[in-house]
Amino acid sequence: MANKGKKYSQEFKDGAVHLVLTGGRTSAAVARELGLKDWQVRSWVRKAEGANSATTAGNQVDVAEFERLKREHKRVLEENEILKKAAAYFAQHQR
Repeated sequence: MANKGKKYSQEFKDGAVHLVLTGGRTSAAVARELGLKDWQVRSWVRKAEGANSATTAGNQVDVAEFERLKREHKRVLEENEILKKAAAYFAQHQR
């Protein structure tokens, strides 16, 4: 059976983890903001905390890049909604 889940880049995951760990927000709040399931963000946070408790300058997420990715993600979600509505409209009026 094929994996139907979305794949997120490591930078996107790191950015979400960064918001939880340093932004003073819960994983559920960050998940809602990014349009994700809260268990996804919690899993990423647990993995990041277990993998390496000490962060180095090379591992820190560029906040500007994360914000750009967040805006792009929102835009893509909006485009998908428009395409779904258009497909439904044309399917309904095809006959």
